[in-house]
Amino acid sequence: MKKVLIIGAGVLGQKFNHFITHYSEDEVVGWVDDTKKIDEKVLGKPVMSGIENLYKLDSNLFDCVAIGIGYKHLEFKLDLILKLKEERFQLYTYIHPTAYVDITAEIGEGVFIGPNSTVDKGVKIKSGVIITKNVVVSHDSIIGACSLLAPSVTTSGYVEIGETCFIGTGTIFKDGVNITNSVQTGAVTLIVNNIESSGIYVGGPKLRKL
Repeated sequence: MKKVLIIGAGVLGQKFNHFITHYSEDEVVGWVDDTKKIDEKVLGKPVMSGIENLYKLDSNLFDCVAIGIGYKHLEFKLDLILKLKEERFQLYTYIHPTAYVDITAEIGEGVFIGPNSTVDKGVKIKSGVIITKNVVVSHDSIIGACSLLAPSVTTSGYVEIGETCFIGTGTIFKDGVNITNSVQTGAVTLIVNNIESSGIYVGGPKLRKL
């Protein structure tokens, strides 16, 4: 059993707490959150520190950290992961028991894979990626660090998604499509061509950039 410290006590962090508590053998021991008071209780567990003082915590209190930072702060999350790795923190990876992850898939540190999601043959999931529920990442695709795939996203094969992307609910990718870093898509967007500049995209097959 691992003792897990969650960074971020908001909606996403609380979701992590739910899955770890009810669908794993591990235990959440507390929170790190800059918006809460030290020793304040969230879901019955104490806030132990803000982010700046995380590195001063007694390492015996926890084994690893889960990063519950949502889609509005993905670049910050990426920077935080790099710093945590430099400080040799262990990042917690969670795979829901109903998810299918092929034996050939490569899963990075600090990844979350939610209920009923599929990670197919030859897929590479980089550090800090969040795959929510009912997502399909088809064969030989790559999901860049700290990207978040909302419910029911589907990639065909050989798709590459850059770092710090937020892929909206129900977005579908044609096979072989590549998108750059820091792209957001609206719900039910259809991606049939490469996206080479960051921004928010909706619609499809002819995309509109907001």
